[in-house]
Amino acid sequence: MLAFLKCLIAAQPDAADWKFLTARLTAETGDSDSTRDYYKEVLIVNPLSFEALFENALPMDQCGEGEAAMRRLEEALHMAAEEKMVKEVRDVKLIMVQIMFLQKNVDEALMIYNQLTKEDPRDFRPYFCRGMIYILLDRNEEVKVLSYCLNGLLCMKKGETHK
Repeated sequence: MLAFLKCLIAAQPDAADWKFLTARLTAETGDSDSTRDYYKEVLIVNPLSFEALFENALPMDQCGEGEAAMRRLEEALHMAAEEKMVKEVRDVKLIMVQIMFLQKNVDEALMIYNQLTKEDPRDFRPYFCRGMIYILLDRNEEVKVLSYCLNGLLCMKKGETHK
């Protein structure tokens, strides 16, 4: 399978899908160096690819390269902000705060998730991530409040009334 994907990449070097698939496959086989290389190739073509940024930052952090991962994300954030790419700015911020949490900066991560919720209350991702942190911290009252907010958000998206 890997040989087949490499042939597809050689035939269509600009097609990011083959690189994503190859990165996933090499990750499953435990070849983290090749995985990172494939995501780096995607980031050369699309430096704001959410999936490539996220999937590259996680192993970097796990290998003790958390500072380098955050620098790369800060560069992507700066690039997206300069280009006024609102969605990409938000996506990069979400990746950065997840890395902060993994680096045990829990209070800072919760604060940024709160800011992201205020910036766009319709985006479920900060609610979900805060809820997961609260569950891990056994802060059940906060989980209940977030659950209520998230249910209201989902009802708004469906056009239903939240009770």
